[in-house]
Amino acid sequence: MSFDHNTKAECDLKNEPLIYAVDSVCTEIVVKISQKLEAHPFYKQFESMLNSDKTLLFFQSALKVEIFPYIVEMVNNMRELKNQITTKKTIWIPSNGIFTLLREHLPSDRIAIKDSLKNHLSYMIVSKYCLLKEFMKNLRVNFVNFLNKYWGSCDFEMLSNNNSTIAVHYGEGIDLGKRSDIVWFPKSGINAERLLVYFDTNGLAVKNRFVCSPKERMTECLNKLGMRWIFIPQGIISANRKNVWVSEFKHLPKWFTDLSDNTKDATGEWIINTGKKLLRRVFFWKEFFEKFNIKILFLPEECDITNLAQGIAFDMIGGKSGVTVGKQRSDFGDPLKTLARCHTKDIIFTWNNRSTDYFKPEYNKVKVQVIAGHPNDCNFSNYNAELQGIKKQFVQNGARFIIGLFDSGHNIGGYCNFKTIEMESLYSAVLNWVLEDKSVGLVIKSKKPYIIKMLPKILELLSKAESAGRCFRLSYEQLPSTVSQIADMAIGAGVSSALTEAVIAGCRGVHYHKEFPRRHEYYKWGYEKLVFTNLERMINAIKKYKENPASNPDLGDWAPYLDSLDPFRDGRAGERMGTYLRWCLEGFDAGLSKDEVIKQANEKYAAQWGSDKVIPITI
Repeated sequence: MSFDHNTKAECDLKNEPLIYAVDSVCTEIVVKISQKLEAHPFYKQFESMLNSDKTLLFFQSALKVEIFPYIVEMVNNMRELKNQITTKKTIWIPSNGIFTLLREHLPSDRIAIKDSLKNHLSYMIVSKYCLLKEFMKNLRVNFVNFLNKYWGSCDFEMLSNNNSTIAVHYGEGIDLGKRSDIVWFPKSGINAERLLVYFDTNGLAVKNRFVCSPKERMTECLNKLGMRWIFIPQGIISANRKNVWVSEFKHLPKWFTDLSDNTKDATGEWIINTGKKLLRRVFFWKEFFEKFNIKILFLPEECDITNLAQGIAFDMIGGKSGVTVGKQRSDFGDPLKTLARCHTKDIIFTWNNRSTDYFKPEYNKVKVQVIAGHPNDCNFSNYNAELQGIKKQFVQNGARFIIGLFDSGHNIGGYCNFKTIEMESLYSAVLNWVLEDKSVGLVIKSKKPYIIKMLPKILELLSKAESAGRCFRLSYEQLPSTVSQIADMAIGAGVSSALTEAVIAGCRGVHYHKEFPRRHEYYKWGYEKLVFTNLERMINAIKKYKENPASNPDLGDWAPYLDSLDPFRDGRAGERMGTYLRWCLEGFDAGLSKDEVIKQANEKYAAQWGSDKVIPITI
């Protein structure tokens, strides 16, 4: 069968990170399969009962997870075929369940698609195991909910009131000096009592696998701020009796059971099982929204399928229900990567208007993109005593040129931003330069605590550089923008969100990846000026710049493109976000519908900040 991605997967994606290639191919295959799902009688009736344009996106997201391992294998095979490592490849794919539809959309002319008794039985066993696991999970959740209901205590009269409420999912924290879930609050003009921060599995003091609770210092801080908070221990026993909420939902609706009884085909059964998972989440959140009069749900996370269920729950309430709101947390790597649910909220606060290319209505259901600038910008100009102390130490040890290094996730197989061997090469090249040249200092801001631990081959070099007093690792909690206070040049691994943040804050910097996506704006703006694909050439270019900046003044200079990264750069992004949310809250207080609320807030924001800063997408 013909395959639309043949050329793309074999040619364009040959020179791009596997993570982009796989997401690109997987997204379009999911869309093609979901067209068949939409035509299924059960799905049609199921979707009509939910009455939400986000329903299909939930099924697409679930489908993507299921077929993903096979797409990884397929793209790897196609790369080997293109590079003539082999002339024929085979993928073993189950012939039952949703995989009957997957088989129709694979390039069978180049890759043999086969099944085996072992493969078939393996899928059957895994499928039955997953059903059993889901059944046991529901039993556990019901039992734990029973315990929490009678163990926990909650003053619902205090937590719920007649006023419209902004619920905030605790994800990044509430410290305004770091990444924060409430960065928009301080200058919003919103009364703290209108906020309800809810905890689930994030930010918990875990005592063991099944018992945990919010950290006391967090709840105390919220109490001091005058904000309400609640703990939603789904399937977890709460160690704290205070402010525990348990859903009353127990059974799926009769209409779903009736529809399920009349569906027997493999595709229909997959839709039923996926529909069960969706309905349990939807009714859970619908109950939560109605109980606490939630009209605005602020969600700091990206790529979470639960956000879709929350949006559908609002749609089911209908009429004057609420809105889901998010913020751009990361820079965009590739237009195709973010198509499947990455930013599916009603309202998204973005850094710039570049993100319009990433919000395609057929893949996302964002109603409006509000350009507010980088959400952490209120901290960009803050004096950082630790960084200044590091700079002083470097100077005392001979350094007069300081490099900032932002790493990225990596693994051996390559389905990540970087292969481990490539990350080792990057670290080794920079560390060797620091050890060879006593006039060079290095500040490392690692993306995650485990990233360097997974690079054992560079640990000796790192230890020597640190012992020389010209290498320092910032804590994970530090904002990347702090590096801009002392670095003469920064290096970001891949399409680095950390580097982009530092650049917006005033730093020179370059992105490096052997397979940097050629269609990305940064590549087009400045190959071997802002983006490098050759490690040796990048190191040599920075060395020459160190010795004579005038020899290459464009290296790492983003001045011509700063407006395309953040058109404001004034430290007021949080204020703009908060003001927009206050206008939404006022609209709900006035009895307006969801669409009317968004329309009114858009008009006010456009009047204050410019019509080009509000981009309606699906409203």
